[in-house]
Amino acid sequence: MFKSIRWKFTTIYFMLVFIGMIIAGVIIVESFERYHMNDVSRRLVNLAELIKPQIEQYVDLGFDSPEIRTIIQNQSELGFREEIFIISGTDYKIAATSTQNIGRSAEEFLDFELLVEGLNGKTREKNITIQDAGYLIRTMDHVEPVRDERQSVVGLLYIRYDLTDVYKSLSESKATIVRATLAALGITILLGFMIARTITEPINDVTEKAAKMAAGDFDQKVDVKSNDEIGKLAEMFNVLTSELKTSMDEISREKSKLEA
Repeated sequence: MFKSIRWKFTTIYFMLVFIGMIIAGVIIVESFERYHMNDVSRRLVNLAELIKPQIEQYVDLGFDSPEIRTIIQNQSELGFREEIFIISGTDYKIAATSTQNIGRSAEEFLDFELLVEGLNGKTREKNITIQDAGYLIRTMDHVEPVRDERQSVVGLLYIRYDLTDVYKSLSESKATIVRATLAALGITILLGFMIARTITEPINDVTEKAAKMAAGDFDQKVDVKSNDEIGKLAEMFNVLTSELKTSMDEISREKSKLEA
């Protein structure tokens, strides 16, 4: 089957479209993922810039003060999807949070590396993968140091964003790209076969009529359907046939004269 020019042409056309779709799909998915991650990162930074100054106003009252808990509670009531934790720098205890983990040690379920970086006075962000009840949960975690009036680090503001919906959206995008690729390849095969057919049919016609000429039938004409290389080949075949027929007729007349 692949000895045919038609199938070779269709296969090459298929591979070109396939490679192009794969490259385009990878670029689109990576760009989509990068856009979402940057968007989540901006959300975390903006939320931290909103909450941190309010917390540092009451840091002298202690991290478990009602004022700080009220700030976190207010943010939670606004409908933010982020989990917010205020962590004491002395005992790693969660003093205020938008979840139900007040009083627990932050080391139990928050990233220890980020906690250490935050207590060293650094602002850090990291993608975390958590295994919970057999499920993998991906989050983006952001930590910033909380300072007192002397600019000493006394605690941490730790914000976590669940990336489940982001990766679900990415999976749906990948599935859509796969379906579009399969549809495009199906159309490619059909169009490639039809285009190849327009090239191979004139060649097959020339081949068949050349075979008849070899058998002695010189009354062969090929239909010229285009002005491209295939059309010129058909024209030259017709010219060759006409010239050959004229030559054979001349030879036949000369032979008759000699016999006479």
